[in-house]
Amino acid sequence: MDDLMHGILQRHPLREQLDEMGDRIIASSPALAEVRERMDEVLRRSIAPGGQWASLLDFSARAAANASSDEKLYPPPELDGGEKPAGPAARKENSPRAFFGKHAVTVRSIDQFLHVIATIQSNYSGRRLVWRGQQNAAWPVQSSLHRHLVEMEGSDGSEEHLVDYEQRAFAVASQWGIPTTPAMSFLSLLQHNGAPTRLLDVSVDPNVASWFAVEPGPKLESKAARVVVWALKKSAPDFPTEDATPFWHEWDSEDLRRKLDWGTGTSMWPWFPPAAGNDRMRAQRAGFLIGASSIVTTPVADLYSEYFGEQWNTTEIANATSFLGVPVPYDRRPSQHAAIPKDLRRFVPFVTIHIPPSFKPMLRYYLEETAGLSTATIYPDLMGLVKDLKSPTMEYRVTHTGPHFP
Repeated sequence: MDDLMHGILQRHPLREQLDEMGDRIIASSPALAEVRERMDEVLRRSIAPGGQWASLLDFSARAAANASSDEKLYPPPELDGGEKPAGPAARKENSPRAFFGKHAVTVRSIDQFLHVIATIQSNYSGRRLVWRGQQNAAWPVQSSLHRHLVEMEGSDGSEEHLVDYEQRAFAVASQWGIPTTPAMSFLSLLQHNGAPTRLLDVSVDPNVASWFAVEPGPKLESKAARVVVWALKKSAPDFPTEDATPFWHEWDSEDLRRKLDWGTGTSMWPWFPPAAGNDRMRAQRAGFLIGASSIVTTPVADLYSEYFGEQWNTTEIANATSFLGVPVPYDRRPSQHAAIPKDLRRFVPFVTIHIPPSFKPMLRYYLEETAGLSTATIYPDLMGLVKDLKSPTMEYRVTHTGPHFP
């Protein structure tokens, strides 16, 4: 814990001044080096109770106590053996579809859909379920910021690059005169308006997530869709949401992030801000998963390879998702599935529901007629209407209402 606190204190605004003072002390007398060792203690005591740094230290200590990652899976970078050399025969690269396809259940009728949802809810009644629908089952599960950095800026999506972009966004917003405090609320505002952020939209309502998976759109109607549900622990510590800087900006080393389960797959970071004043979030029963850059080491890749029964390398896993977890059958808990390597059972379990193209119209009609879900109710604001009127899907939806399915 002392190492953890020391790492965070390296980010304190007074750190540079103290280091300079310490260098002068040691230069004048090596015997006084002990004085410098006590500077962190002085710095710690200087932090005002209730302030941002006190809040960050308290939360980080609780997060470390709650962390469940296994140290042997996350060796220091210099000890990690890196990618294993390819075998003599080249193999086809593993895809995000294959990662989320492990143990996926395909639904082809409303009765089966309702049975699968009810079974998942029953099996994980002691967990917090968060759901996400995607119109194309071939897509990875990544935040919009990760995709933006990889596709537009040629980044590898590292945590350093994510933080750098966020810091640039805060600086530009300040130049525009747009308030950026609290930082979490500012990021939520950016996400709501379509800017790249590390926030991944999720819902506590499986029907809402399923509607997003089958949302009308002519270009994606012929593509299989997916719904992913993560079963989260209910004991995750509450993180600071009113600070001027996102808490993860102070976790500036991979070693520190590993100790706090930030990007390891053994924890998820859900955030469900108050929906007061936001009609869209209320309608969608929405929240976010906060995406970290995945820390996929060779030992972790070896666990997935053992579980999947084929070789997966660190790059393939990181490309599939920033929200690591272990795929499980919908009708069994991880503890009931002996094929999962013991160390992989520490990871957050998730279930994938596969929706074939032929079932999309039927499920969409059911959700519209039974749950009252439609473009108008999911996006119940003027921005939603304007977006809808400009969308090429409007004519498609007008001509594809009703039970037009086999």
